[in-house]
Amino acid sequence: MHKHTMKWLLAGMMALAFSLSSSLFGQGVTTSGIDGFVTDSAGKAVAGAKVTAVNVDTGTTATTTTGSNGQYRFSGLRTGGPYTMLLIFRLGRPDVFPVTDYGVRKGFLLTFGRAPKTRAVATADLPKPEAMHKRAKKWAPWRSVASWYLWRACDLEAAERKAAQGK
Repeated sequence: MHKHTMKWLLAGMMALAFSLSSSLFGQGVTTSGIDGFVTDSAGKAVAGAKVTAVNVDTGTTATTTTGSNGQYRFSGLRTGGPYTMLLIFRLGRPDVFPVTDYGVRKGFLLTFGRAPKTRAVATADLPKPEAMHKRAKKWAPWRSVASWYLWRACDLEAAERKAAQGK
């Protein structure tokens, strides 16, 4: 075989090998997970607690139960979320206000703030925890109930958005 032809054949085989390797290894991550621990007000692990993760944008849910050490784990979730966690009512804690929870922050914005009308809510639009704490002081000792209503505000917004798309 001619030396020049051998070079082209070798180059072609290398190109084929690189293209196959990128298709085999370039699949990427298509799911995500969340894990954590559930403790009571004394800091002790809560075994057997039912924990629900809710995708705020789609409303899809996943539920799991904590192990003997209070640990929960969700896997195979849609990447990106954002997710909010539902648990506080099952623990009988009426005065919890999770100001870092995405669903509570978005619900607070939708209820008391100025949510953007022409685009989706971005993380930068969400209220700061300090502003949320200030308003929530007057809701004590029932801030868990307020959290539930703020989560529901996200459900209402999603339903309105879906209805507007159907028109």
